[in-house]
Amino acid sequence: MKVAVIGSGGREHAIAWKLAQTESWDNIFTLPGNGGIPNSHAIDTTNFAHIETFCRQKGIELIVVGPEIPLSAGIVDYFRTTDILILGPTKQAALLEGSKIWAKQFMQKHKVATAASQTFTNSSNAYHFIQSLNNQCVIKYDGLAAGKGVFVCYNTADVTDAFNELEAQYGKQFPLFVEELF
Repeated sequence: MKVAVIGSGGREHAIAWKLAQTESWDNIFTLPGNGGIPNSHAIDTTNFAHIETFCRQKGIELIVVGPEIPLSAGIVDYFRTTDILILGPTKQAALLEGSKIWAKQFMQKHKVATAASQTFTNSSNAYHFIQSLNNQCVIKYDGLAAGKGVFVCYNTADVTDAFNELEAQYGKQFPLFVEELF
């Protein structure tokens, strides 16, 4: 079976490597992959039509998706309308990773134990709540941030550093939530 692994990081390299133990590397394609992964092909992982064309040209029957960005963009939903099999969560299910606010609301709705929190649209609105927590909190950017959107804060300096970093990346207005640190 020919398989395409979507992604370029260590997780995708490990998936491709494990698949290549059953199938030859000639049947495992990594999109976009990287220089360290055999049979990598530089393809934009959010251009689903281009991925579909590539899969059809190469006879790929299954796609395994690693990274959050194509999942959050709906790659699984797209390929479910084709005859090419795909492994990964739908766009709706990927919201658990893609939106921390949505995930928090999901946990509250389904009574999953989670810290108390409040949602904000900018850092200045969050300061009063943070002070009520004695500056001991977790600040979370609501979106994909490549592992750089969560800050554990123990004091005012940590809070200031977190907001400086978030504002440098996303500007003055960005969705976030602050939860108690326990």
